[in-house]
Amino acid sequence: MGRIMKGKAFLPSFLFRLEEGEQLSLSMTGAFVAWKERLYHVEKRNRQNVVHTSLVSTRLVRETI
Repeated sequence: MGRIMKGKAFLPSFLFRLEEGEQLSLSMTGAFVAWKERLYHVEKRNRQNVVHTSLVSTRLVRETI
């Protein structure tokens, strides 16, 4: 599971399918404005528990949901 993080306060997360067989947990703050233009830091662990860090556009997130 991974988290999309912004700031220090997190709201309850929701899940969406990122790739076949993988899920990513998104945590978003109340200051979430103009979300399709923002980039979020993502940490995702694979089955071997290796962390992959990347930036994901919320536009991609929205289209994936």
